[in-house]
This record gives sequence, structure tokens and C-alpha cells, in this order.
Amino acid sequence: FLLNGTFWQIVQVMIFAVCAIIAFVACMERFFLIRMTWFETILWTISALMLVWNNTGVNYAGLLLFASLILFQVFQKKRVGSPAHIPS
Repeated sequence: FLLNGTFWQIVQVMIFAVCAIIAFVACMERFFLIRMTWFETILWTISALMLVWNNTGVNYAGLLLFASLILFQVFQKKRVGSPAHIPS
């Protein structure tokens, strides 16, 4: 069966999985809150891979990198401002 483990192990795996999916989609789109540089895209890819790796220490390092990248994007968005409205 899937989700075989203690409640906290299941919660931990679900958090890592959701964050990995978000990181993977962000790196594929090269956009999260603002457009990413290639270096940021590589870091998001590394974060996604670390979050699905079969090692708890690597998972937590990936989660730390994921949170750091989100904070970086938030600060960059505040510094740059909102993008101009593009009429459809």
C-alpha cells in the first residue's frame, strides 16, 4: 500500500513531494513570481531533485534551498515591482 508509515512520515513525504512538484514546474517554466535567470533555473532544478532524493538529510537541504529561492523571488519582485500589464 502507498502511504505506509507513521502519520508524521506521511506528512513529511507529502510536504517534500508538493514542494518538489512546485520546484520542478517552476524550473520548467523558468518563472515563479518573476522570470528566472538560467542560474536560478538550475538552482530550482537542484532543489526539485534534492526533494525527491531518498535521503532525509538531502530532502531537508532541498527544502531549505526551496525556501531560500522563494524568499529570493519575493525580494526580487518587491525590488523590481509588478510587471507591466500586457493587453490581450
